[in-house]
Amino acid sequence: MTNLACIRRLARCAARGALALLLVQSVSGGATRPASAQDTSFSETIAVDLVEIDILVTDGDGRPVLDLSAADFQVFDDGELVTVTHFAGPSGSSAGDRPSGSSETGSSFVVETLPRTSENFPRLVIFLDELRLNLRSRHLVLRRLGEALKKELSPRTEVMLASYSGSVNVLVPFTRDHQRIARALEKRLSGAAQAVMAGVAKERVLFNAKQLLEVQLESYVDLPGIGRQEFIDRVCEGDVAGFVRGYGQQAFGQIEAAIGALGQFVVSLAAYPGHKSLLYVSDGVPLVAGQEVWDYAIELCDGSALNRGTVSGRSIIAQFPPARRFPITARSELQQLNTHKRWTALAAAANSRRVTLNSLQASGLEGSRAASVDGARTSFATESMGRYNRQETLVTMAEETGGRAILNANDATPAIGALLEAEAARYILAFPSRHPIDGASHKLQVEVLRPGLESRFRKSYESTSPDQQVMDRISASLYHGFEDDTHGLRVTATRHEGRKVIVEVQVPLSSLVLLPDEGGLRGLVTIFAAALDSAGHGTSVRQKSIPIQAAPGAGRGTYRVQVAMELNRSREHTVAVALRDELGGTISFVRELVAPE
Repeated sequence: MTNLACIRRLARCAARGALALLLVQSVSGGATRPASAQDTSFSETIAVDLVEIDILVTDGDGRPVLDLSAADFQVFDDGELVTVTHFAGPSGSSAGDRPSGSSETGSSFVVETLPRTSENFPRLVIFLDELRLNLRSRHLVLRRLGEALKKELSPRTEVMLASYSGSVNVLVPFTRDHQRIARALEKRLSGAAQAVMAGVAKERVLFNAKQLLEVQLESYVDLPGIGRQEFIDRVCEGDVAGFVRGYGQQAFGQIEAAIGALGQFVVSLAAYPGHKSLLYVSDGVPLVAGQEVWDYAIELCDGSALNRGTVSGRSIIAQFPPARRFPITARSELQQLNTHKRWTALAAAANSRRVTLNSLQASGLEGSRAASVDGARTSFATESMGRYNRQETLVTMAEETGGRAILNANDATPAIGALLEAEAARYILAFPSRHPIDGASHKLQVEVLRPGLESRFRKSYESTSPDQQVMDRISASLYHGFEDDTHGLRVTATRHEGRKVIVEVQVPLSSLVLLPDEGGLRGLVTIFAAALDSAGHGTSVRQKSIPIQAAPGAGRGTYRVQVAMELNRSREHTVAVALRDELGGTISFVRELVAPE
């Protein structure tokens, strides 16, 4: 959303979330200048916010359509037709020369043309999931990405290269030097050790599940007390389920960490104006954590492994009847490992920051795997479900944000080229927001009135609160070095016993708006703080509102705030601090490095 006109309310006081703060006042000198009569006048906030939609329109052959006007679109906000008041055509096109249109009542309206400035030229982030890029797919896709960047991308597009290997790292910040990005991709060709280890770990789990079942069944003694049916039921519901459950929960935690890291990085992109696209490059992330291992365990226990050829007729498993309850309880447990809600939340966060998520399945069209060195192999049906499970997340993030998912392409070069070409071919439609800032998500729908055309756009938006906007900027400060000090802050960080770090913020009183109050001066500031360590692991952003009291003779001194944070002693940290003067409406963002011990 874009704030077109805002007269700030001078007094805003709200209780904020918990942040460990030690407050120390340091006031000295002559009288501090109180706010003038003009300064102390109050006015209500009047804001006109625009909801901006970045939309790509293509013909039946997938080629961008560049000659549409505002009258060729209809926009619906939560199902209600709204009037488009601002419009911009694709970069370099003639679109927008005919900005007028008609409303649903037949009356005409005039659409303001949005100029193509540096703010709404495209920005592209290439995001490599290092944990899920095997050696073969990594080599192919990175080479093709580098070639496509040099040939297909508009010179005006800024590109960033980032990666995830348990934490997010910005390898190359936004630049129009596409050769630099290509060279950086070349350097990433080697590696993939983590992805290889993850693949081996899963194969080992498959083998261990099979071996565990076989060993337990071989221990069976045909006694009157327990029959074969009850015995296999106990083994599958006990030992096998417990073993596979542990793997599934571990995989779930890893996926949650990946979604959280990607989400925080997406939030940080809000500091960059205009539309941003992110290309997520991965072999795929399971929608249901551990599903392939659970499905394999079900095959072993329900008797289908013999029919599907994953165990032989000579196996001890074939000598027992199918387990009765295990398949049902296993399917029930799998529902607890479904990450769909987390992916849709990620997409909603991207939508509210005007970030389109595209995805590229680097592994391409996968064939059936041969048996592992340990002799464990899933059936074709389970493998197929596993591939679908890994692709579903790539499709979800793209569809919800108006992006594209490139799947099952052994040669993805044409698709990559088309995706990069489309970055400069998006229209911008905008309409005044109809909703208060409530953090709620609202559905968007765009219809193109010219027949035979397809469109991609974000499916939702939400009104971002002023606090959330500051938190977004804090993330930008940590990941991208963003700073903007309007108050002349001085920040120092000192390590204390244990993991405690004291970050002291000194703010000149002369930079704040202070109001006369019962013989003294009062003000109000809100402090926001977060940290990111050298390994890319960050803390959440916390905040605290702090009332300021000063005597009339305090002078042009300083006010000190001490922030206590728990940080790893062995790593370097970047601490980002924001200070918002609630009476003056000004905000400062600063960073400070905390050295390891």
